[in-house]
Amino acid sequence: MKEDKFVIDDNMKEALRACASENPETAGNARKAFAAQLVAPIRKAVIVEGNTIGNIYSTVNVNKDEALRYPIDIINPDHVDDFSAYVMPRHGGIPEKHVDGDEIFVKTYKIENSIDWDLDLANDANWDVVGRAIKIFRDGFTKKLNDDGWKTILYGAYNGGTKSTITCDGDSSAVSGIFSHRLVSKAQNAMARIERGAKLTDLYVSPEAFKDLRDSATYVNSENFMDDRTRYELLQKPGSQPTESLFGVRINELYDFGAGQAYQNEWTSITGDSTYDEIGIGFDLTDDHRDSFVFALRGDLEVFDDMELHKKGRMGVYGWMRVGFAVLNANRLLSIGWRA
Repeated sequence: MKEDKFVIDDNMKEALRACASENPETAGNARKAFAAQLVAPIRKAVIVEGNTIGNIYSTVNVNKDEALRYPIDIINPDHVDDFSAYVMPRHGGIPEKHVDGDEIFVKTYKIENSIDWDLDLANDANWDVVGRAIKIFRDGFTKKLNDDGWKTILYGAYNGGTKSTITCDGDSSAVSGIFSHRLVSKAQNAMARIERGAKLTDLYVSPEAFKDLRDSATYVNSENFMDDRTRYELLQKPGSQPTESLFGVRINELYDFGAGQAYQNEWTSITGDSTYDEIGIGFDLTDDHRDSFVFALRGDLEVFDDMELHKKGRMGVYGWMRVGFAVLNANRLLSIGWRA
């Protein structure tokens, strides 16, 4: 299995070695330069590649003194009186619900992280260890973005203007505890009934649910019909890649969904309902509705050298980003649930 390391070039290794120079001015300048060189690769890894929300939220870059506001009659012109929006107020907070007023203000807040290591590692240019430390620093930002983004989505899916929890209960053609293509079909119909023009484009489920779909593709009978193209997609695509041929719905695998996993537990905490061992979240991400999910980025990722650590024989970096999350129209979401 290929290990996920923070890869860097030879120039940065030399910059790391200079950070341990006995000349205070040389070392100080090198540490500042080293921290500055981390910005681009970490930004790319966190915002572009590493998160699980990039295919859901639209990124909106916000200037330092700019207020990000959305008039309600533009967000949902046909149903101004029948919608709700959710805005994350701070990292780890409870998303705020908006159901009235003339506009929605998307707040931005700071997320922070830091890491340090022994200065001798810099002197030896031991990138194997330092690279692992930088990876932890990077992944800390990624997790905070994922958690805030998904928490906003989960609140919107449960508390939104239209709740549609689809289950296999009472459906003799669906096997209890099995996530099947029949549930996808029912979810697709439910989304279409939320409001005119709504369409289920994406569904996020656990690895176990994705396995159920793959297993169902290995056999066919009168109760479990599946066309050849759908079967081929499910059997050939790696689990980390969505399948796009299940009634035109992309099925995305999300590690944090599933019995006992972080977002499943978050869902139980939000709803107070542990009836269903697994849940999935559906989205309308058509071109007309994708901007219902907003990731606000105010300024850029900033990374700094922690100068106070030098007298302790250590070196480290700290940094922050100013971000915000909003589900501007919860009618673009639905949830499905089933017992494992």
